[in-house]
Amino acid sequence: MHYERGMKQRLTLAGSVAVITFLVFLPALRNGFVTWDDGMYVYENPFIHSLDLHLLKMAVLDFYASNWHPLTLISHAVDYAVWGLNPAGHHLTNTILHAMNTFLVVLLAVRLVEAGKPASGQADKLTVSHDSPPSGNQGHFQMTPGSRPAGQAGVPISRMPLTIHY
Repeated sequence: MHYERGMKQRLTLAGSVAVITFLVFLPALRNGFVTWDDGMYVYENPFIHSLDLHLLKMAVLDFYASNWHPLTLISHAVDYAVWGLNPAGHHLTNTILHAMNTFLVVLLAVRLVEAGKPASGQADKLTVSHDSPPSGNQGHFQMTPGSRPAGQAGVPISRMPLTIHY
């Protein structure tokens, strides 16, 4: 039950950020194609004019515009099949893909943050190793609030070379 509640909160957060991202980029639908690379990839690209085996083979096995990016070419071919050369349709597809990726990145970020937290009841196992000054001796110690390794009394903790092990 606790896991389900946590998952619902993560999905709600990721969904909210994805919707906000979609809304922020929605005005792009009013824009036309740009001269940066849209000609090369969209309106001057003969390969995207048909969704067929030739396109799939070319997208997967060949380089186009000095890059290998099969998903980009296939996405442009799908856009061309659905929207033709209407830039609003291409921008809508990109906005949807951007929002979906944002959803996944938020889920990943939350998971990574959660993975970095010590589990409750495990915090007492948090230890810190310290590399000693250049004498070559290495020491390991248990860090407690206000403690300093020998020879480091006047050095702020933020300046000490510390590695945290869990």
